[in-house]
Amino acid sequence: MIRIIIILVVSAFLICFHKLIDDIMLTTVLSRKPILTNLLAGENYAYRSVETHTDDKNSSIALLGHWNTKQFETASFTLEKGKHYTLGAYMKAIGSDQGQNVMFKISGAGHSDEMNWNVSKVGQWEEILMPYRADITGTYTISIFTYKYSLTTDKKYAKEDGSNLDRNATILLDDFYVYESEKIASNEPYTPKLPYKSSNIKIDEQGNWSIKENGIWRDFFPKFAYQDWSSDFKKSAKMYRSYGFTGFTNIDTLDKIHLAVANGMEYNAIQVNDMKIKDVNDSIKKLIENVNREVSDRKLPATSVIMYEYDNEGENLTNYKHKKNLSAWLNKKDKDPLTHKRARPLNMLVGVAEGLARNYKNTTNKDYIDTVSTYVSQSGEATNEHRNPVNTLGILQKTQNQIAPVSIMQLQCYYHDVFIPSMFKGIGAGAKGLNFWRAGTTHNGCKKNFEENVWASAIKDTFAKIDEMLPIIKEPLETSWSATVDNPTLVSIGTRDHADKHYIILANFDSSDLLVKLNLKNLKVKKVKEFFSKKELTTVSSDGNFSITIGHHNRGFLILELDSIDG
Repeated sequence: MIRIIIILVVSAFLICFHKLIDDIMLTTVLSRKPILTNLLAGENYAYRSVETHTDDKNSSIALLGHWNTKQFETASFTLEKGKHYTLGAYMKAIGSDQGQNVMFKISGAGHSDEMNWNVSKVGQWEEILMPYRADITGTYTISIFTYKYSLTTDKKYAKEDGSNLDRNATILLDDFYVYESEKIASNEPYTPKLPYKSSNIKIDEQGNWSIKENGIWRDFFPKFAYQDWSSDFKKSAKMYRSYGFTGFTNIDTLDKIHLAVANGMEYNAIQVNDMKIKDVNDSIKKLIENVNREVSDRKLPATSVIMYEYDNEGENLTNYKHKKNLSAWLNKKDKDPLTHKRARPLNMLVGVAEGLARNYKNTTNKDYIDTVSTYVSQSGEATNEHRNPVNTLGILQKTQNQIAPVSIMQLQCYYHDVFIPSMFKGIGAGAKGLNFWRAGTTHNGCKKNFEENVWASAIKDTFAKIDEMLPIIKEPLETSWSATVDNPTLVSIGTRDHADKHYIILANFDSSDLLVKLNLKNLKVKKVKEFFSKKELTTVSSDGNFSITIGHHNRGFLILELDSIDG
């Protein structure tokens, strides 16, 4: 029996307590339009399954067969400009293990955004969700695309045993919901993240870094840069260090590590996704072994390499066998003398599949990776593409069934005028370090000469400010209070609590200075100061409102310190 499922017009109600929405009909639509509209013809169609996520006597939707194709969309619902929402559903894969993807996309009012959620455990329901801010009041729909990333090389491993994915597997979708919520709202408890610790490097459950030098631990905000393949590596290392970078991400020879350390790039990473595990002559394996030997002989500091980087895109996305073998090799060859575990953390840049990191909770080996990084914005070649992206860092930090904390934000050289605002947007969203890709290329308007980038002149001072912010950055992403702005299409916002004070991290993506009106909820304060200068900027009205001006481009950020009424 086919049952009708109706999605609610969001503007007609207020959701409380983040309860699951189900079996709801539109009060203003008499046609009783079903939530699902079949968009496929012939044998490749969406059909209903008797299996359900909840015991609600309503069937779920089953998708099978035709991949890389839009499978269905919900009925329309209304979102209001400036309001924040969480949209979600439940997914279950049958006949397929890790690697299949569902693209969860919202479209409407001339705007769209999306998240790719990776199947992480076969035969079990898992939540997929996406935070979204509406830039325009209007009608929206949610659509689902099911596909897997194509594997174009011989690295066609999709499962831990090396077998390929079943492209005809079935994926069930059920219990779609839309919540109005200023914070990411999930129906599932978030999985506590597992901290990492070795003799010289610590990463806590929030993703904060500390390193030990001369027997003393200190807080650390890593600032990595991909090396730009300069013909004069020594000169390149000096130049990057002069701007405040702390090390290279993809350093590839022992000589370069020595040159990097000697010229101030002291804390580097080795990219390992192309390591050939079975090749005894593999250059990456030899490099790691040589670094460990020289650290043991005290020819290199123990912190000359502080991370392994796995660039998880293209054919690497579903290459689980390689990750498993790589992790096992590092555990054996890079063993910490005190903890007897991996001496350096393995970081995974998840690319465009935000749900991918959940695989490393649900596999038999839970030690694939130690930290996660992702892009500040899913796109970002132009200013307007930064204005309403999904908060990828925040959603990864809070995802259920993911054990590795999110530490590093990925910044691209082609962010141009909004490079500096993007950095503070990432910090507001939870970043605990950054990775810059990269000078030495003209990709999408990047400047081959690093110093010709429009943001280069500001980055040294910006890095100094970030280090000054470390006590705030270390705090958890969530606060019991919230702040909103009157022009959310242009301004990103993050909140923190530290030492009985409250902080707002603002980034302006407009092309000019901007007067911003803010409203505080669940917080009573009287003074608003600029964090770095401690200069009082304004006061807050009794109903939580105040206005502030933010600079633009290289000055397009503002850190506010709020004194409580009792302070």
